[in-house]
Amino acid sequence: MNSFGLILISVILGTAGQLFFKAGTRGVKLDFDSSMIRIFFSPYILAGLITYASATAIFLKVLTQEALSFAYPMISLTYPLVLLCSLLIFKEPVPAFRWIGVLFIMIGVFFIGKRF
Repeated sequence: MNSFGLILISVILGTAGQLFFKAGTRGVKLDFDSSMIRIFFSPYILAGLITYASATAIFLKVLTQEALSFAYPMISLTYPLVLLCSLLIFKEPVPAFRWIGVLFIMIGVFFIGKRF
C-alpha cells in the first residue's frame, strides 16, 4: 500500500480513537484520583487506546517512506472527520467559525500534500 493510503488509515484510526474517548467520558466526572484509574479500564477508553496505538504503528511505517514534514501535516485530516462525527454521532453543535477554521487547515494540507 502506498504511503497516502497508510496515512488515511492512520487518520481514520485516530478519528475513531477520539470518538471512543468521547464515548468513554460522556457523563463521567473525572478527578485525578481513583476515577482516573477506573476510566482507563472502561471498554470505550480501552478501544480508543488500541485504535490510537494502531494509528501510531501505521504512522511509523509511513515515516519509513515519507518525510516527516510531509506526513505529519496530513494527520490534520482528522480535524474535519472529528467535527463531522461530533455533529452526527454526538449531536454536538459545530459553529460556522469552527468549520471555517478547519477549511483553512485543509487548504494548508492541500498545499503541503501537493508535490510540485
